[in-house]
Amino acid sequence: LGRLLEKHERYEEALPFLEKAVSLDPSDGWSKLRWARCLHDLEQTTEAISLLENLAAESDDPPLLDSAGLAALRLDKPEIAVTLYMKATELDPADYESMKNLAFAQERAGRTEEAIETLRRVVESNWRDTGAWYDLALFLLRLRRDQEGLDALRNVIELAPDDVRALGLMGGVLVRQHKNTEAIEVLEKARGLGTGDIADLIFLGRAYSSTGRLQAAVEVLRSYLSEVPENQAVLDELGGLYFRQGNFQVAANLYQQLAQINPAFHKVHSKAGFALFQLGEFDEARPYFVRALEFDQNDFPANRCLGIILAREERDAEALVHLEKAKALAPGFFSEAELLEYVRGRAESQESQGVDD
Repeated sequence: LGRLLEKHERYEEALPFLEKAVSLDPSDGWSKLRWARCLHDLEQTTEAISLLENLAAESDDPPLLDSAGLAALRLDKPEIAVTLYMKATELDPADYESMKNLAFAQERAGRTEEAIETLRRVVESNWRDTGAWYDLALFLLRLRRDQEGLDALRNVIELAPDDVRALGLMGGVLVRQHKNTEAIEVLEKARGLGTGDIADLIFLGRAYSSTGRLQAAVEVLRSYLSEVPENQAVLDELGGLYFRQGNFQVAANLYQQLAQINPAFHKVHSKAGFALFQLGEFDEARPYFVRALEFDQNDFPANRCLGIILAREERDAEALVHLEKAKALAPGFFSEAELLEYVRGRAESQESQGVDD
């Protein structure tokens, strides 16, 4: 009865029956587990944890220990889950699902090195387990062991050539390693298979951009933006591509759109202002720089460009504050003479000069 009530999410009604079942048969581990799950759903976590710890100490039933490990993870107690899964795998060394669950719990507990070794044992015994290879790659990459991660991903793709997740992850790593030609091949394959992961498209755009194919990068991101016009990551990435092409007007439009969608994204205010600054639209750029500095007083482009704008208006005292700040942030960027020249309003030929992206 307690089991049926739990199944129908009537947790409070289930509790007395499950508690009674355990009192009648203290070895009834499944009732203890259901009791713990009901307590968790009723936010009585301390008692739930105690029941799971009891199961870890007393149960010799691998399926029960495995299910209890999942309950421990739901309670955000990965160390208890590790204990439960470890006991399950000791009782049944051939239970690769429990071993994979153990690796996941170890990673959640911050024991990533141990998780990697656990997964290596899985793939040594079950080489065709693509899920284990993929998780192994993920954990290796989190530790920046890129080459080992790539080797694991190549095994996934050898076993499942159309595994979109593995292709996308591999492409991102290759971009990080500046192997852009190989990355383009991998990511285009993922794209052709219908990946919906925006990160893959952003990495593909970066790979094209790094090989000098800026227009191809733009087309990749534009194709996605036509379907999801307010995707913030794409707007930001696309703005950068247009900026690097020297198309400051389109870049400014994209950054302004992004600033309107997400005003809390502080760097976009500096980017929008800088694109407008490059166009000589100083009055329009000013409020973006002011907003950027409200978020981060150490924003170098915002300080420098706002200082130049104020110097043009002969507001020397205000200009000096920002230019001195910019000089402190990047002392090698411009000389003291140039700084004074800006403040004195004698840099008309350099009014619209910006800094490298």
